[in-house]
Amino acid sequence: MGGRALSLLLSLAVARTLGPKETGLLGLAVLFSALVSFVGALPETAAVAAPRERTDNSWALAACLLRILALLAMGVVAALVFFVVYPHSRYAGADAAPRLLWISGILLLIPLFEGINTYPQIVFQRELRLSAPIRAQGAQYLVSSVAGLGALALGLGIEGVAMAAALGALIASFFLWAQAWGKLGPTPHLERTQVLQLAVGTGRIAVGNVGGYVFGRIDNVLVATSLGATAMGLYAMAWNTSRLPLFILSRPVTVALLPALASIQGDAARVTRGIRECLTLLFIVLGGCSAAVAVSAPSLVSVVLGPKWLPIVPCLRLMALTAFVSVLAPIGSALLTAAGQAHVQLWPAVLGIACFLLLMPPVATRYGLLGAVFVDLLAASSVTLATYVLARRSLPDVKWWSREQLPPVLAVISAALVAWLVGRAAGSSSWRLIVEFCMLGGSYVGFLRLFGGRELFRSIRELVRRLVLPNSGGLAGRGTPAVPD
Repeated sequence: MGGRALSLLLSLAVARTLGPKETGLLGLAVLFSALVSFVGALPETAAVAAPRERTDNSWALAACLLRILALLAMGVVAALVFFVVYPHSRYAGADAAPRLLWISGILLLIPLFEGINTYPQIVFQRELRLSAPIRAQGAQYLVSSVAGLGALALGLGIEGVAMAAALGALIASFFLWAQAWGKLGPTPHLERTQVLQLAVGTGRIAVGNVGGYVFGRIDNVLVATSLGATAMGLYAMAWNTSRLPLFILSRPVTVALLPALASIQGDAARVTRGIRECLTLLFIVLGGCSAAVAVSAPSLVSVVLGPKWLPIVPCLRLMALTAFVSVLAPIGSALLTAAGQAHVQLWPAVLGIACFLLLMPPVATRYGLLGAVFVDLLAASSVTLATYVLARRSLPDVKWWSREQLPPVLAVISAALVAWLVGRAAGSSSWRLIVEFCMLGGSYVGFLRLFGGRELFRSIRELVRRLVLPNSGGLAGRGTPAVPD
């Protein structure tokens, strides 16, 4: 969470210092770098979820080989994009194309540096020793954010921010290897059959996850082509701000829940327990954060970003609802991936992409940014519902819902209404922001206690204890040896 907070601080500094157009250019450059990182990480995800009959180190070594091949293939694609697509990017503008090309080249160093730590990352995750990867990720956020803020202070613009991001990825790789040195065991023997098995697993995950990746980025491209880079900067800021709590919470789902579920497949009772606890935590935390964004959007934007970003207020409010609706998607994805059925995630993504392609250009052109946000809500709702239906059909023995999940929903609706009514009477933006946050926080806790009772608070306390103290057993339950970390 601290790393995401630093990342948010840097994003806000970029937005307040440089404005929507510069932010839009940086967002366009990030899109391709993130695609290369995503493709390179597919073998890592497959290795984490691979069967346990072989050693963790051998899977890690096979994933390193496949990641090198993936990065080489993406290098060819990068060359084509750089020399064919970007120079003719009408949404960036002829004057901005060379700058966009340069920034994208800098950001492409990030997936290259991330590839360096593939081996220890997989070994640590398969052994559920998650402290080292989390510390490395924290170091990456810290270096990138501090160096990025320094680049802005020196007037280096978005080019300096891009260099800071690449530096953070390099430092994180060295940091993880420094923690892993001497703790990874002997070098394993790599068999051809194992590489082929992992390649098949990577292909299954790619089929399911590439669609999800495209779904998560194509709306930005369509907004840019329909309304221009400045509008894309406004849309991207609202998108990122509203989904920040979801990003923060979905990372533990990927890093911790996925290997945990993969290790207990076949035990429906323990999988059900893990899913329900994760859902309850997501509803509580994400519900409160989404309510804060929706209720305090005008004062939040005015105080934090400045008056030039006020056009995103209606978009931010609606996107806060979209983020809350999307809460089931990362859990369904982790469950399907752990069960070896990651490829079925392609169909929800295709549904969402179809919504964007068919509706985004005409609706955004006619109704502007708010129309684009409505399309985003429709597409996200469709993908979430389809992912949940597929997960239930694929794993019918896993029960998602319990009565503990209803009180957070009722509490967040009630608290948001109270905070909005009280905040309307406040004066200046700064004072109103303080009043709304205090009222929302206090009333939310009170309504959780009212609707959930002592049992809900006891469950929350136990869940937080497991998160803070990894050796307390986690999903393993009583009678199962704790994970040594």
